[in-house]
Amino acid sequence: MSIVEYDSSNLPEISPEEWERVDKLKDEDIDCSDIPELTDFSGFTRHRERITTALRNNLDQDVFARLTQNGSKYKVQINASLRHVMETVKQQ
Repeated sequence: MSIVEYDSSNLPEISPEEWERVDKLKDEDIDCSDIPELTDFSGFTRHRERITTALRNNLDQDVFARLTQNGSKYKVQINASLRHVMETVKQQ
């Protein structure tokens, strides 16, 4: 059996019949024995960096500085602030 590699530029078309067959599969029927177990999660920090960069690029500098002054709790502060605004607007 040869290994075939695909990326987003050369994916084959999937027919409706194939999608239907896949939809009917149960988790226990899928053979994942050839997929190596993921044990190194160090690369997942890049996602956090992208979010931080996106926030920095989309928020005013003073707003971003205020939200991040306590370190990594900026997501909690953003959520609390948005929730406060949402509930205030809902009450009006």
